[in-house]
Amino acid sequence: MTVTIDDIAREAGVSTATVSYVINNNEKVGPETRKKVLQIIEKRDYHPNSSARNLARKKTEVLGLIVPEVTGVFYADIVQGVEDAAFQNNFTLYLGTTNAKKEREKMMIDHFSGNRVDGLILTTYFINKNYIKELKNRDLDFVFIGNPVKDDSVSTVVVDNFSSGYRAAEHLINLGHKKIAFIKGDPNSWDAEERFAGFKAVMNNYDLEINNDYIKTGNYQQEEGYKAAQELFNLEVKPTAVFASNDQMAMGVYKAAQENNIKIPEQLSVVGFDDIAAASHLNPPLTTVNQPTYRMGQKAVEILIKKIKGQKVPEENIVFETEFIKRNSSQKKSKIF
Repeated sequence: MTVTIDDIAREAGVSTATVSYVINNNEKVGPETRKKVLQIIEKRDYHPNSSARNLARKKTEVLGLIVPEVTGVFYADIVQGVEDAAFQNNFTLYLGTTNAKKEREKMMIDHFSGNRVDGLILTTYFINKNYIKELKNRDLDFVFIGNPVKDDSVSTVVVDNFSSGYRAAEHLINLGHKKIAFIKGDPNSWDAEERFAGFKAVMNNYDLEINNDYIKTGNYQQEEGYKAAQELFNLEVKPTAVFASNDQMAMGVYKAAQENNIKIPEQLSVVGFDDIAAASHLNPPLTTVNQPTYRMGQKAVEILIKKIKGQKVPEENIVFETEFIKRNSSQKKSKIF
């Protein structure tokens, strides 16, 4: 009678995934369990063929990527980086979007893990510690992009949004601006809150007032940035500079400024974040912060494939540097309004 991987798992009192890890020298299995499984394999004279190994490992050569949306350039660049790296490593990519909805986020993760992808790359808003623990119990490899989970056993790929936000706002302060407005991103997004925290820190460090009338929320959407700017321009005392926490919202500021006959940068300095392709083609070209989103996507795949192959990943939290890009949308404060 042919011995199966289920027979080995049953006798060892472990899952078939654990037996698979032992067969494939995956370092996830402790030495005592490994020794026990190997002894049973030898005793039962079990010789797995390649197809059996692949089945036991749930090997599909497929990676899953879950993002809030793909219409924005930020996520589109991540998707491209992930897809190119996956292709170069002979993996297919499944893509799911959540529309930044909590229920849909969990549904997409459950769907992908239930359909036997080899691993997941997650750019999510709502995953908590309990759900991460549940993912670990599924023996599912995963990597986060843009979510610095406070867990040394979880791999993340991020940028330092706090220091990047600080530097962008400090640029405006160094130009002589004191009345600086800030347009926030999605309130559920960690990176949006970190950029705002950087803005608040630099304003406090320079003893500048943070005017609540100058703080708006644009949800990372161009149209919302436009609405926020219209509200700012309707104030009796208007800001002399606007820091929009992504380039899409900065483009909305441009549109509102044009409609209100406000010249950039002569009457209003504008700074964005992301350095999307359109930023350098605006009139005037947008001062912004470059995020290496494509390389972040590639790095996430690199880490994930190492995990899938059972290799050690010493860098559990990868922090990419951003680059401040000075263009013509910001200049020294003059008499504005």
